[in-house]
Amino acid sequence: MTAREAYYRAATYYRTAEFFLHGNPSDPRIVETWQNSRDSFRDALALDAVPYEIVRIPYGNITMPGYFYKVDSSGKIRPLLIVQTGRRLP
Repeated sequence: MTAREAYYRAATYYRTAEFFLHGNPSDPRIVETWQNSRDSFRDALALDAVPYEIVRIPYGNITMPGYFYKVDSSGKIRPLLIVQTGRRLP
């Protein structure tokens, strides 16, 4: 297993654990577990060959974090898919 694969795996484990903590929305472990998932995912991205950009998407008076993945560097206009989980986290 490569370091990249291990980071993706860790991100998945943290994300899964965080999902089940929402049975009690005031559980103090939610934010820390979410942050660990995000950090592991970003560590994996840094080792991946897929070009990406971390973005902040304006929405009302807040911004939502996200990732923009380019298909290639051709500059060709392509459809864009936005996926939002609906969770309210930092």
